[in-house]
Amino acid sequence: MAIGFNNVGGFSGVAGGPNVLSSPTSLQFGPDGRLYVSEQNGSINAFTVTLQDGNYIATAHEELTLANGGGVVKSIQNHNDDGSLNSGENRQVTGIVVTGDADNPVLYISSSDPRIASGGEVNLDTNSGVVTRVTWTGSEWEAVDIIRGLPRSEENHAVNGMTLSDDGTKLYLMVGGNTNNGAPSAFFSYTNEYALSGTLLEIDLTDIEQRSIVSDAAGGRNPSTNSPYARDYVYDLPTLDDPNIANVTDGVGEDANGMDEAGPWGGNDGLNMGILPADAPFRIYADGFRNAFDVTFRDGQLYTVDNGSNGNLGGNPIAVNGEATTQVNNGGSGDPEPLFRIVDGDYYGHPNPARSNQDLEWNVYNNSGSLDGSLATNNVPNLSALVPAGVNIQAGYIIDPSKFSGEAARLLESGIRVERDRAQSNNIVTVGSSTNGIIEYTGDAFDGALNGAIVVTQFNDTVTLLNVNASGTGLESVIDPGPDGVLGTGDDVVADQDGIFFLQSGLSNPLDLTMGPNGTIWVAEIGGNKVSVLAPSDLVLPDDPD
Repeated sequence: MAIGFNNVGGFSGVAGGPNVLSSPTSLQFGPDGRLYVSEQNGSINAFTVTLQDGNYIATAHEELTLANGGGVVKSIQNHNDDGSLNSGENRQVTGIVVTGDADNPVLYISSSDPRIASGGEVNLDTNSGVVTRVTWTGSEWEAVDIIRGLPRSEENHAVNGMTLSDDGTKLYLMVGGNTNNGAPSAFFSYTNEYALSGTLLEIDLTDIEQRSIVSDAAGGRNPSTNSPYARDYVYDLPTLDDPNIANVTDGVGEDANGMDEAGPWGGNDGLNMGILPADAPFRIYADGFRNAFDVTFRDGQLYTVDNGSNGNLGGNPIAVNGEATTQVNNGGSGDPEPLFRIVDGDYYGHPNPARSNQDLEWNVYNNSGSLDGSLATNNVPNLSALVPAGVNIQAGYIIDPSKFSGEAARLLESGIRVERDRAQSNNIVTVGSSTNGIIEYTGDAFDGALNGAIVVTQFNDTVTLLNVNASGTGLESVIDPGPDGVLGTGDDVVADQDGIFFLQSGLSNPLDLTMGPNGTIWVAEIGGNKVSVLAPSDLVLPDDPD
């Protein structure tokens, strides 16, 4: 039987009941056997699934809520970019990881301000990135925001997909970039790259567990009254001492040392961006990602596909005296979607002036690309001079060198764009369309012919296999085990020569995917508001009468 996959089910809700899914963004099976699915608006669902008459269906559904009725992440209080409260009731969620055990599942969820701007300011909070830990205690769901204040683009780039290390002590988080090609531009509302945008972060969960849980009296939003209420958190990123905020110790704004008093909210177009001290519970593992949606382990190595830039939506950083600047640069060329094997400390081509040149002159622009006259201070000559007193960062930096695995001098390279289809790029292969979800395929399908391959979703409505070789340096042909079904015998045939093999087409903007039972692949279709199930064509389903 030739290598292929069949559609063996799809659902938007419980069989026979109403549809409950809207714009699903991420999904993963939990240790309790349920399928957990996030929605772009911040709802988190758990489905009980079963095989019935040869198709997978959902037989029960739960939306994860707290004891007060609020969603586990939707109840995070939103803010505007000046730090003031915002009444928005949703959160943009693009990543979930499920761990724990069958009795007490644990989810890690990435979320941010749900608003999306392109071509103009909407005052969304560019410091709104949060990672939340949600735990079933045996009687209720509890939520703790373990990291608050990560960057979020004016456009829809944000804190994205995650994966856990095998030992469960490290959580790897993709953070989207703020720009098209590194420079502020009209389409991206003239926002600059922040210190931590366009990175893969390695979060030390052991460190997080050893820290105290703190209650923020206004960290949550009461769903019935839409007013602030207390919510637990662990770590707030320190932010720059915004020159537009008075340093007065009064419980709001910034204290006498320039430190936030009411949380890290409101990036204020970068003048209050989050920075990375030496004592933070995470580090930059690698950088130079434009908007990588997800990340996965394969054979102990991390892999991602980055979303390439678009022509005429923003150009490269303009360099002056060899250093990247924050000058406006519209136009720009586009890139394909590169598959990367991520090496600790490496740079992957999307530039960030704030990381390469940390004593950078910083400009804040209005919707016309001119300095923003609504701010008393819209230009600062040296970002590092805004690091508040007492924050553990080496002088001259906004990212302490100890929090980056490469030499500090390597960061200078990250101000220069490396086009992904050039020989200088460290990509394995480039693919087309918007490529997002990524997993390693495992299982016994086709006598193991696909084991270790990377499978991705693409916005051209396909699920695609990238057959990475054993060294992780390129692709190799896909070999079909042939009529005898045994790999490595004389009737094997080449199913695909270049190693880019389409497994399924005709889906509706598939965004994420995960492995399920019996070698199945479960796909979140954001365009179809549903989950679809794909099974290898050599699989005889357990209760299939054939």
